[in-house]
Amino acid sequence: MKKITKDKGYTLIEYLVAILIGLILLAGIASFFVGMSSSTRAQSAVSEVQEKGRFALYFLTNDIQLAGWSDPSVSNVVGAAVDNYIDIANTSDGTGAKSTDQIAIKYEADVDCLGNTVASGITTNIFLVESGSLKCSSQNKSEPLINGVESLHFTYGVDSNNDGVPDQYLNATALKADSKLAEDVTTVKVSMVIVSDGDVSKSNRTQSFTLDTAGTYTSDSDKKLRKVFTTTIFVPNRPRVVGS
Repeated sequence: MKKITKDKGYTLIEYLVAILIGLILLAGIASFFVGMSSSTRAQSAVSEVQEKGRFALYFLTNDIQLAGWSDPSVSNVVGAAVDNYIDIANTSDGTGAKSTDQIAIKYEADVDCLGNTVASGITTNIFLVESGSLKCSSQNKSEPLINGVESLHFTYGVDSNNDGVPDQYLNATALKADSKLAEDVTTVKVSMVIVSDGDVSKSNRTQSFTLDTAGTYTSDSDKKLRKVFTTTIFVPNRPRVVGS
């Protein structure tokens, strides 16, 4: 006669152990996804800030290198048609690292930095930061070019002995004090702080950066990512007699 056996069920302790293992696995998966999300957010912010910085420097470099340009077929003096190629009257310093400078440049062109037609044939483009955006102003109109720019500063390389190498770097205030210095500017050094749109860090923090002669920039306390971008731009159209 076949012996009948009763199936044995799980005990309460075994159920508790299984639930505990399941919770540990779920916690691990949740932690993994949170970490991935944080890493993705950080990488996205880095790419965003880098892209903003590249485009901001592109706009500034392109126009500053055109400063003083004139049609060489018209005159044998490069920049002769554009007096004050760095337009000192409309170029100014901010009141500290957390403020912003502005630069005004002049050159021959059919359109200005906003794409508007220039009837006179000579454009004056003013670059500055307002409301967190790099803006260009020309012919009494102003439009943002890149957002997320918190601070912008310029220093000017002055070549006093005409050897093509700057002897000193000065701010706009010093150039205004001596018009001869403004005529000898051969390079422009740019420093700017770019900030991400969204939060990146887990907690609020302040960030500090040294911005050349403007001093130390200290950000507001928040969770955003910031990066300093600097470059030195050669000004090839400094007014001078060709061959001298």
